[in-house]
Amino acid sequence: MLDYIARPDLVDAVPGFIALAESHFNAILRAREMEAEVSGGTAATPVAAMDLPTDFIEWLAVSWVGSGRTARPTFAEADSPEARFRHRPGGDPQYFTIRAGKVRMVPEKPGVVTLAYYAAIPPLTSDAPKNWLLAKAPDAYLYAVLAEAYLFQKDPAAVQAHTGLMLQVLAALGIKADTAKVAKRTGRPAELQASTQAVARPE
Repeated sequence: MLDYIARPDLVDAVPGFIALAESHFNAILRAREMEAEVSGGTAATPVAAMDLPTDFIEWLAVSWVGSGRTARPTFAEADSPEARFRHRPGGDPQYFTIRAGKVRMVPEKPGVVTLAYYAAIPPLTSDAPKNWLLAKAPDAYLYAVLAEAYLFQKDPAAVQAHTGLMLQVLAALGIKADTAKVAKRTGRPAELQASTQAVARPE
């Protein structure tokens, strides 16, 4: 990547650029490769609430199985009338909420809870140097990381150009991106700021 921007002095900042690119991917992409499913509880040890998986981004559906019956509760905000009192107490779950890092049934009736959701893209690390997006769209990954590098260098034209190239690659592969979120990039994390403050800029 450093060959593309001719800035070998930014080598220590590259992991931060990659992490920011992945954060942006997680914000704008909802691909089938991100779909996952997890269950909580068993017939022997039913639950009424289940911890969200660590890679959770957004829910797709929830189902509940208990006492030989199946329910597909609909989502309700935790403080909504549906979650607070507009349900049948003691009946099968009609709603589910997401609160305090848990998927909770409303009413709280133990069973087997299954959550279908969008999972975060596995981050690239020295121990895990590959993931599905890098394998499927290495050029999109490159353009996204370069966009973060140019954002750090305060070069908006280059950011826009490389973001556009990234979107073209994703579109060609059928990977949909939310263009309303494309321009919204997170700020540099503290560790990236610290690592780049010591980087000498060329004269």
